Amino acid sequence: LQWMYETYHVLEGQLQTDAFGQPIKGRINYTVWSDVFVCPDCSGEIIFWEAAVDQEQGKVKDTFTCPTCGAEHTKRSVERAWEVKFDPAINETVRQAKQVPVLINYSVGNKRFEKRPDEHDLALINKIEEFEIPYWFPTERMPDGYNTEQPKNSHGVTHVHHFYTKRNLYLISFILHCIMQSNSKLLQFGLLNTSWHATRMRRFNPRGGHRPLTGTLYIPSFPTEGNMISVYAHKISQLRRF
Repeated sequence: LQWMYETYHVLEGQLQTDAFGQPIKGRINYTVWSDVFVCPDCSGEIIFWEAAVDQEQGKVKDTFTCPTCGAEHTKRSVERAWEVKFDPAINETVRQAKQVPVLINYSVGNKRFEKRPDEHDLALINKIEEFEIPYWFPTERMPDGYNTEQPKNSHGVTHVHHFYTKRNLYLISFILHCIMQSNSKLLQFGLLNTSWHATRMRRFNPRGGHRPLTGTLYIPSFPTEGNMISVYAHKISQLRRF
């Protein structure tokens, strides 16, 4: 399943190739997603990352402009964009906040690079979205409560599996399937320690770095989708030292 975390190596808009003319692929370290809003003046979509993030200074601007009509807004003056789609895991139609990939951090050899998702990256995500996951994963409905209402209201996270992107959900369910067959306590504990890091509650900071939020079920405006294969392998390597 490593192909799910591969991207083409692109520098200054040019696809990089090897000595044989074949495209060079890199290993995705993480993908940053962004909330999408709707302009109340023209109904055009505003990708929050593109409109409000100053990447040179590493900060989120308090005011930003609509790329369609040029109207100036704050986060409170715009409405969230929503998507309605069928969820085969629960056999229901769900309404969830729209988020799109905006930045990919990847490695080629020992060097790291960053790029905007291109048509190949978007096609890969769409391909994964169309898959039916053949392994078991929890689909329980989120219980009522003070903290559980936040992700329900803000992003439409009504069931446990909605905290994950389809890609990471697929990887976690596959790893769990392998663990159940091996009955390894080490692998079980490793998954327990990494599944939280694979959620959409991992927040990206434009100043640099990203970390999972603790003590809350808050879905940030810029969630980071980590490479579940790398995260899990790293955790197993750490646990083997003890």
